[in-house]
Amino acid sequence: MKVFFKNLNSLRFIAASLVIIHHTEQYKWFNGLHHYFNNPIIILFGKLGVDIFFVLSGFLITSLLVIEKERFGRIAIRKFYIRRILRIWPLYFLVAALAFLVWPHIPALHISQMPNPYDHLWENALLILFFLPNIQYLLFRAIPYQAQSWSIGVEEQFYLVWPFLMNWSKTRLQFKRIVIILLAAYVIIKLAFYFIPLITGRFKMLDDLDFYLSDIFQIDCMMIGSLFGLLNFENKARQLLTGTFVQVAAYLLAIGFLSFGLNFGYFYWEIYGVLFGIIIFNLVNTDTSIISLEFKWMDYLGKISYSMYMLHVLVVNIVIRFISHNSFIIYPLVFLFTIIISIASYELFEKRFLKYKSGFAKVQSGSDPKVGM
Repeated sequence: MKVFFKNLNSLRFIAASLVIIHHTEQYKWFNGLHHYFNNPIIILFGKLGVDIFFVLSGFLITSLLVIEKERFGRIAIRKFYIRRILRIWPLYFLVAALAFLVWPHIPALHISQMPNPYDHLWENALLILFFLPNIQYLLFRAIPYQAQSWSIGVEEQFYLVWPFLMNWSKTRLQFKRIVIILLAAYVIIKLAFYFIPLITGRFKMLDDLDFYLSDIFQIDCMMIGSLFGLLNFENKARQLLTGTFVQVAAYLLAIGFLSFGLNFGYFYWEIYGVLFGIIIFNLVNTDTSIISLEFKWMDYLGKISYSMYMLHVLVVNIVIRFISHNSFIIYPLVFLFTIIISIASYELFEKRFLKYKSGFAKVQSGSDPKVGM
């Protein structure tokens, strides 16, 4: 059974593009070129690109699991994890293997601002092996060409819990209440780790936990996406959130906040996450959406956005270091080469595993809908 969510692939491509722009400016800075990496807008590009991925993932996974449970009575958890393994693991481990076994042995690819992966080798390797790259990032700093996988760790940690919570919940309403309680608890914990050091004096452990909760464990953004996914099953919520005024306000606020580089301090992830949740909610409700992103080229680039996200850093560094120092040339080449190697990765490598996903899916998103939302 397939469920079709229009516009989401195109949104994935936009999210990946924001991250690519952010890292391009970062690597221009690394290589001593004129850059805009310290520009508040560029800083936000990277963070909000990932934020979109988180909210979108929470929305999509929750929507599919709700449909599965309501149609079949329970979520087939083993099949859920097999699908996740087939989608995420092959490229994740390929990127990790290259980061440890290949790139460190090519002197031209060394990045002086980042540590050698062989420093704390076993700690780094084990944390990445067990899908804790965000913890590795916190404890031992980012590993060249692999650091971007911290967000994959967040998603995998989310997936460890979510299907069990949904199976445990007797009704969709009960699950929605659980999501709201968990989201509120997370916000309270974030506030505690922010204010306790200010009151009692700075402690390294609290600083680290503060950074972990505020910057590299945005599970709250996935819960925000999940909440909007649940609201998408409620007629009253649809009537409220799909109104023209709400849509225009969400787009204008998101664009306006980003244009001025507003980060809202400690809770910018959540504020932008709510706006992205409203936008995603409306993009999938195409009958009332004031914007359509349904272009074939964007849809395809969205399908390969995971490859683009995982592979672009290597491309960025090679283009800047060996091909051009001219920004007008850097960006076209970065996107061109990233798209080329991402197509190769998707078509020649990832599809070898993805072809087995349908055999483990009771409900799947797809381009040939049989069930409308």
